[in-house]
Amino acid sequence: MAKRLTDYVNKTYGSDIQIEKVDISSLSKIKLVHVLIRDHHGDSLIYVENAKTSVSHLPSIFKNKFILGLTSLENGFLNMKTYKDEETNNLTVFSRLFDDGKETEGNKFILTSPKIKLENISYELFDENKDEAPIVYYYGITGDLNEFAINGSEVKTQIRSISIDRNHLLKILDFNSDFKYTDTQMEFWHTNLTSENSFIDTDIVMNYGEDDLSDFNERVKINAFFKKSSIALVDLNHIYEEFGTKDIIYFTSQFVGTINDFLVNDLDLRTERKSVLKGDFVFQDILDTEQFYIDGNIEKISSSYSNLSILLPRLLGKNLPESFKDVGTFEASGNFALTKNTLNLNMDSNSGLGKVSTDLYLTDYQIIDKAKYKGTVAMEDFKLGTYLKNPHVGRLSLQGKFDGQGFSLNSINTSIIGNISKHEYKGYTYRNIDVNGVFRNRNFQGELAVDDPNLKMIFSGLADLSKKIYLFDFEANVEYIDLKPLHLFEKYEKSIVKGKVNIKLTGNTIENLDGEISFQDASFSNENDDYFFKDFHVLAEMQGYRENNFHQFTGHY
Repeated sequence: MAKRLTDYVNKTYGSDIQIEKVDISSLSKIKLVHVLIRDHHGDSLIYVENAKTSVSHLPSIFKNKFILGLTSLENGFLNMKTYKDEETNNLTVFSRLFDDGKETEGNKFILTSPKIKLENISYELFDENKDEAPIVYYYGITGDLNEFAINGSEVKTQIRSISIDRNHLLKILDFNSDFKYTDTQMEFWHTNLTSENSFIDTDIVMNYGEDDLSDFNERVKINAFFKKSSIALVDLNHIYEEFGTKDIIYFTSQFVGTINDFLVNDLDLRTERKSVLKGDFVFQDILDTEQFYIDGNIEKISSSYSNLSILLPRLLGKNLPESFKDVGTFEASGNFALTKNTLNLNMDSNSGLGKVSTDLYLTDYQIIDKAKYKGTVAMEDFKLGTYLKNPHVGRLSLQGKFDGQGFSLNSINTSIIGNISKHEYKGYTYRNIDVNGVFRNRNFQGELAVDDPNLKMIFSGLADLSKKIYLFDFEANVEYIDLKPLHLFEKYEKSIVKGKVNIKLTGNTIENLDGEISFQDASFSNENDDYFFKDFHVLAEMQGYRENNFHQFTGHY
């Protein structure tokens, strides 16, 4: 009977199906032993060691209809393969044997069962045009296929309580979906997947044309709606190994596109470590580590240095500047565009240190202290002293154009043109400072124009704060400076200086000054009198550190 049955099917459809033995106790109990289906190359496509079922209507078999009862499949496999120099996989080729393309119901192969129980079934997907090893594999598949139906090349079923012992990604504990397969579409409605660490709740529709499945990553278009889902980074790392492993992501989103080029819309992501990310993202050539492109429109991102370094792909996370640790928890919004070598960043952020807005184009960002950048930065009430760990420095507000490289104090080398609207130093707030110069390793060389109520001057030269003893070499045209409110000289209630000043000094306190100060057409006023000097020179020499200071004054008044 097994031979007659397979001969009939093979002759009718041109298939290659073999059944070693059929055990029949009654039509309600039929057991097929060693069922083997070969593909168009004669290789094994489907195999089942034991298939138990029943036939509710025997005559329908001779009308291409197999109406089965409860069915079980034990110890088998499905091997889908696209052969070398072919575009269509062997399962699609096999399924087309049962559909002549005509809409006549009588010509269609039909197989139905109210339930198919799977036990220890394996699945492998090969594409010999790319690799001899399987692209995807699932071993030990166990569970139920309810309301199973094959109608020509169309397959429909309700996947219930499927578990997968092991595969190339992660172990699946429970998988459920309302599944439908046609020549142009696969549907996974009401789908949920549970692993040891993750849970996915989604609806997925895949659309493809003829032979597109042979290049799944590039040509199959996916539309997926992720409802309340969670995925552990340890699981995500199996898919894309650039992620860390020590956080859990909770998210909702929509995925549109192919595996290699896709959009993530309306992402609402939160992590167990309290990071937040909301926005829309574009991923292109994501499987190509050399040519990938990521574009993001971020509505909100909230995190900290330590959490962000874990959450971001290692390419970014491991390159965050160490100095960002002092920023603490931050919140930001804006846009970015990322490639392997470039990062275009347009972001507004707020943290415990203050507000920062950036519009920067970075290159070579993989080593952040060597990264080159160009663009604008604006700071509002930024706690510069906290960032620099300098108790004399307070808040800073500025807006400027930057062109240089490096982010840490010891690596920075950048030019700046801009305005400092607020700078707190030694208890005084300086206002309205125009700056044009170069910052390099804690020193500044360039020009400053200050228009503060207590300091009006134009500065040109060098201020080097990179060493323990500071170095100053500059000229200043001082229109007005009141030393008392600036906390620079507090002996008198009034200490006003005017004139042209040339300073070449080392030192950072009045006790360790060493060098020369020259005044021209200068004046000094205090509450006692006004003093005018045509030229005035102060020479300070150190004879031993912090002792025996020698000061020489010469000049005309």
